[in-house]
Formats: sequence, C-alpha cells, structure tokens
Amino acid sequence: MSYRTVIAADIAKTNFQCIQFRNHQPVSKSKNYKRAAFEKLITADKPMTLVMESCSGAHHWARLAEEHGHEAVLIPPKTVTGFRQGHKTDTNDAYAIYDASCSVNLKLSIRKSLDTQALQVLGSVRDGYQNRKKQLSNALRGHLAEFGIVMPVGYATLKRQIPELLEDPDNGLPGSVRFALNEYWLDWQKASAQEVKVAERIKAELKEIRAAKELMKLEGIGPVNAVGLLCALGDGRGFNKAKEAAAYIGLTPKQHSTGGKEVIIGIGKKCGHKKLRSSLIQGARAMIIAVKTRGAVSETDHWLLALVERCGENRAAVALANKNVRRAWALIAHQRSCVIG
Repeated sequence: MSYRTVIAADIAKTNFQCIQFRNHQPVSKSKNYKRAAFEKLITADKPMTLVMESCSGAHHWARLAEEHGHEAVLIPPKTVTGFRQGHKTDTNDAYAIYDASCSVNLKLSIRKSLDTQALQVLGSVRDGYQNRKKQLSNALRGHLAEFGIVMPVGYATLKRQIPELLEDPDNGLPGSVRFALNEYWLDWQKASAQEVKVAERIKAELKEIRAAKELMKLEGIGPVNAVGLLCALGDGRGFNKAKEAAAYIGLTPKQHSTGGKEVIIGIGKKCGHKKLRSSLIQGARAMIIAVKTRGAVSETDHWLLALVERCGENRAAVALANKNVRRAWALIAHQRSCVIG
C-alpha cells in the first residue's frame, strides 16, 4: 500500500478521526472530520486506500470509497485492539488501525454487499419479533402464575387458553389485571403477525438468489440458516479453504499446541458466530431425527447414521453442521450446484 496514500480512519456516527500515511510514514497530523467532510475526503479523485475497523457504517463507507475508485480495507476490531499503544483514544485507535493493516498475517473482515446487508436486516427484524413474542409469552405466564393460574409451555397452548382466561368471569382475575394482560396479548398477536410477514419476505428474497436456493438443498439448511450463511460468508473470497469458513463460524475444535505437541479441545462456546453456529447445530439435530425416522436414503444419510452410532448424536450434529458450512462455502465461492447424495 506504499504506492498510494493510506487513510487510517477511526469512524463513529458523526466524528471520524483520520491520519494519512505514505511510504509507512504519517504525512498529516491526526485530524477529526465531521460526517460531510469525511465523505468529501474519501470521494476525492486521487487514488488512496481507506483502512477502517469493521463496525457500524464501515461497509457503507467502504462501498462509497470503492465506487470512487479507491481501495477499502476492513479489519476486525479484536485485531486492532492488539496493536493499540497507550490509552484508548481516537488518535491511538487510528494509529492501531494502520499498524494492524500492515500485519503480514492479517485476517480481514468479511465484506458485505448491499443485498447481503439487506438480508441481514430482514433476519435481524425477524429475530426481534421472535424475541418480543418470547418476552410477552413469559410475562403473560408469570403474571397469571401470581394468581394461581399455571399454563403449560408452548405457543399453541398460549393461543388457545389466553382468550378463554381473559373472558372467564369465574377465575378470580381482577378487572385491571384482565385489561393489562389483554394489552400484552394484543401485542403478542401483532408481533406474531409481523414475524410471519417478515419471514414470507425473506423466503421471497431468497427465491431470487441462486446461492440461497442451492444452500437450502443441503440437509438441515432452511431459510434462516441460508440467510445466516450468506451474511457470514459473503462472497466466500474471505476464506482460502472451506475449513477456514467452518473455523470462522466456530465449528472446528480449538487448538492449544506448543513444542510440537498438538492439543485438540472441543468447539468453543464463546468464539465464532455463536448464533449461527447454534442454528446450524439445531438444523443438524432435526436432520438426525428425520433420518432415524425415515431411514437412510442417500450416502450422506448412511454417513450420518454411522457417525451417530459411533460418536453419539451431539458430535454427529456438530460434524454435520461443519460439513454443511464447508459445502456452503464451496457453493458460494465457486458458484457450484448442490449435488444431493
């Protein structure tokens, strides 16, 4: 990057701390830009490289810079932290971002296109409505339990019994409690309807994406996991091998090796993409149940049943999730078609 100006930017919502470098030397002092001034800076005609942490708004600024012929580099915040010297200030962060960008073994953040970010927003909104339903359901059950009414778990029971409880005059609920719980119930119904509406929009969007249609042919991959994989893997170019993609999600064993001795530990619960990993494993568990019920009809089914017999369902589910991520990376990165078998 020495042949062009490099701008290391510590970005925020309205303040952008920038330092310009050339030939690995700063050519300007650390300067704070407002949003409009920063936009003018990165849309200049002179070719440059913009280096940022991968945080809120970073993909937008990266796309804007590339539209004007510049190079954009996004670095994971965890990587930048290791290069910071001194206290955490905007200026020190900008220097750390540049130092991290010069690292030989640098792992860049996965780049997201506009369409990918749109899918990510749809998935996030759907999750928000799901969480809202769960919160309201727990609140309804908790309040009713205070009056001696205990309901079985499950949304089906909730939908069947709540209207009856609110209309029953002999269950001892005070009028003010009926009013309050009815408001919660109306809110739950609205959240449920909105969740269905967003889910239908996600399915419609996925039908227009070739990679998504191929992903959903994999065992244990539905619309939710397809959206998660598309958002997490991007165009696949951020990984050199399929196993790197699986490690990024957190579906490979951790290593703590030294002195030529390899020590392999189980998969980490606090590393990788926790939410997507959980969803992929849940889909794999559903696949195991389906294969046990219908019997093996493909090569993958035979492999899965043999793995369950040898290692148990838990490890088999993780292994299938790992295999699905590797195949998903191949489908996305090399634009292949899914072969069932």
